[in-house]
Amino acid sequence: MDGLGVGDVGNIVLRDRKHLSEDGLIIVVVIIQKETGNIITGPDVISRGFVYVRELEEFLQEVRIRAKDALINCNGKNWSAKKM
Repeated sequence: MDGLGVGDVGNIVLRDRKHLSEDGLIIVVVIIQKETGNIITGPDVISRGFVYVRELEEFLQEVRIRAKDALINCNGKNWSAKKM
C-alpha cells in the first residue's frame, strides 16, 4: 500500500490511509423520520483504523448510547432535510 506498484494510488489516498492508520475513524449512522424527528433505525457505529472490534465492543456500545441520548435530547431540533 505504498503506491509503488501496479495500480498506484495518488498522494491524497496515501495521506488519507496514513491518517486512518494513526487516528482511526468512527461514523455514526442514524435514520431519522423527516416529519417527526424520531429515530427510525440506529444508531449504528462503523469504525475503521482501530484495534479489533471485539476489543472495542464495550466502547462502541457506549458510543451508540451517547449518540442516541444526544439525538433524543435534541428533540428533533435542527433536523431539516433539504431537497437538492
